[in-house]
Amino acid sequence: MSSVRVLGSIILIVALLLLNGCKSDISEGSNESNQLSTMNREILTLENVEMKKKEKALEDYTQIGEVFVQKVSQHNSSIWEAKKTLNALKRECEASILTPSERVAIENVDKTTTQMIGNGESMLGQEDKVRALLIDFNRKFENQTNQQIIITLDDGGFDLINQTIRIKETISTIEQSLSFESNLRGLLLNTTIACQGIKKSRGKIGQKISIDYLSYTVLEVESFTKMGTAMFSKLTNGKFIKVNVEILNNAKETKEIFSPRFRLIDGLGREYDRLNDDYLYITDTISFGNQLQPGLPIKGSVVFEVPKDSSDLMLTIKGDALSLSQVVVVLNEIQDIGVENSLKEHQDKIMDQAMEDGRRVTEKIMGQCNPPFECSSSCSEYGSVGQKDCSSSEVCCLGI
Repeated sequence: MSSVRVLGSIILIVALLLLNGCKSDISEGSNESNQLSTMNREILTLENVEMKKKEKALEDYTQIGEVFVQKVSQHNSSIWEAKKTLNALKRECEASILTPSERVAIENVDKTTTQMIGNGESMLGQEDKVRALLIDFNRKFENQTNQQIIITLDDGGFDLINQTIRIKETISTIEQSLSFESNLRGLLLNTTIACQGIKKSRGKIGQKISIDYLSYTVLEVESFTKMGTAMFSKLTNGKFIKVNVEILNNAKETKEIFSPRFRLIDGLGREYDRLNDDYLYITDTISFGNQLQPGLPIKGSVVFEVPKDSSDLMLTIKGDALSLSQVVVVLNEIQDIGVENSLKEHQDKIMDQAMEDGRRVTEKIMGQCNPPFECSSSCSEYGSVGQKDCSSSEVCCLGI
């Protein structure tokens, strides 16, 4: 009996142990099921978050694409405007009315603008390719949902986020170019306006310009360091500038020049009056009080003395004493002749002419039979000096 009780106790204990084990397995299975459910929910949540990120990336890509297309269109217009403004600058800024320094400045603006246009056109080639891809993208996925587009792009390995970043960087580059091009167009426009003002107030060598009732044409400009003759000359440590001018009186009555009309200005803003003794050293000076007959042009020169370093020279021409009119002529073609010899050549010509006249007079005298000689049919021995101007039957004899 005791054995039976012991066995029953053992069986009861085993049964209890088995029952507890089953309960534990059931509990663990339930926990695993709960964990799987949580993981599934988390996976779905992650997938939703990822999908939303991709949808946001797609939205950003689409929006930035529209902005990009607009910027490329603006860039095209900017390049076209730059070309148009540069052409206007070239038309207005004629080299013949500009000083050398101004020409260099204009050439630098021209060079910079041309380079900018070249760079811009190179960028446009690349921008147009991207724009074509964006347009093709919109056309390809026009009737698809965002989810369908994203699945297609994922399958093709298309990274929306990186593509959007690249396009944003390109837009930033375009905006920088647009800002630079805008500033440069402003510079071109201001320079063109300045050149238009210059054209109205400046003349050039060979151009007839009018001030009040007189017209002036600068014919040529020379530079030298000595003028006059060997006996009577003038030297300078700088340089002389001789301006040869033609003046026409357009009035209906005789006019005179009784006021200073000419002044020289260099690139540093220094002003120089004509030499008051230039008439002593050149032959074609314009004299104070010169009469100008209606319709009859006269030519003459004025001389200035300037430092060696003077450049960008301009001649200012004023009206008479009561006039406020003034024009500027750019002297951009100056010939360096070293020495101005017009007076020496003039005096040499006078001397040559005098010698020639003397020779002819001497020959004439020597060819005449003048006292104490006389024409005779016969002469004493050694008394004949030839026929001279005697008749064919006579000779010139020393008279007794």
